Amino acid sequence: MAVLALASAGVASAQQLDCSRCHGELELLRQHVASLADARALLVPEAVLAESAHGGISCGECHNGFGRFPHPATGRTDSCASCHEAAAAEWTTGVHARMDATERVTCSACHGIHDVADTTALSQGPRLTAMNESCTACHETQRLTPEDPHAQETGCWACHAPHSTHAADASLSWVAPMAQPRTCGACHDAVSTVWVDDVHGSALMSGNGTDGEIEPPACTSCHGAHPIHSAGDREFSVAAVDRCAACHEHAAETFFGSYHGKATALGSTVSATCAQCHGAHTILPDEHPASSVAASNLVETCSDCHPQARASFVTYDSHPDPMDRERNPVLFYSFWFMNALLVGVLGVFGLHTVLWWVRLMIDRRRGGSHG
Repeated sequence: MAVLALASAGVASAQQLDCSRCHGELELLRQHVASLADARALLVPEAVLAESAHGGISCGECHNGFGRFPHPATGRTDSCASCHEAAAAEWTTGVHARMDATERVTCSACHGIHDVADTTALSQGPRLTAMNESCTACHETQRLTPEDPHAQETGCWACHAPHSTHAADASLSWVAPMAQPRTCGACHDAVSTVWVDDVHGSALMSGNGTDGEIEPPACTSCHGAHPIHSAGDREFSVAAVDRCAACHEHAAETFFGSYHGKATALGSTVSATCAQCHGAHTILPDEHPASSVAASNLVETCSDCHPQARASFVTYDSHPDPMDRERNPVLFYSFWFMNALLVGVLGVFGLHTVLWWVRLMIDRRRGGSHG
């Protein structure tokens, strides 16, 4: 078997050399084609082939019937599917296969033609950048910003599938809400493992609430998609309040009535927001014993920012609602007393001012002065 392999490699090398005698010389090719662009299209330096994923196969395995020169008209080039059947089958199910023939994205758009790159090469360095650029040539508005943690680190295919690429809102898409734990979890496995058990993950994966107007949030609901916001970005943590408010409107309203909320609204980047208290990927109902806002865990949770926190400290209500008499009776009565006092004072003095003005007008008409 070893002898056969060496013999096969020798035949491939010899055939490669024969082809490169013409296709490795730009000036020679230029003499047989109509333009320099055509000559460049036929130029295949031997070094390029040697470094490609196809470096171990001969030209004849893809290009059949070109053994003589001039090349006969019966020569043909096999498609990638002749060897890569599984990848080709996946590709036919994706959006790129259904595009118009003149715009269709084929294998060479990502892998190259003669400088064929394998998945390892496409996952790093210049080939990763080049492949992402080929995607953004059509999807310009989805170009990642330099601040995005995925920029220059992750290929588009890693999230959108390399061959069976579907529209982002399609159920079979790798970035569909139900698929995101698996897609994002391929790199962020520590997060996805715990997230599927919290209130958002369990609701999404079980299908609860997906028939309503608002679906349970998936990864991109909080982190975005293009661009992705880094969890360590404090501005993201502040902006996340608005994302939480999309579903938890009342909780957001009462949050902004607290010290934390007012400080955040005024631009504070150190005041606690939703994630600092409730967690990010392990959010549980407050009655759950493992919840970070469960009564037994509040001291520990608050101690992250307030080392002096004690049992009396955590009686502070971070979501005060002056309209809820049962939850905040002191606040409820204080709110109504102060508002009644304010309305009463303004009403009395407003009436006094109006009557004073009427008296002035009466005295002015009588030609007298107010004593």
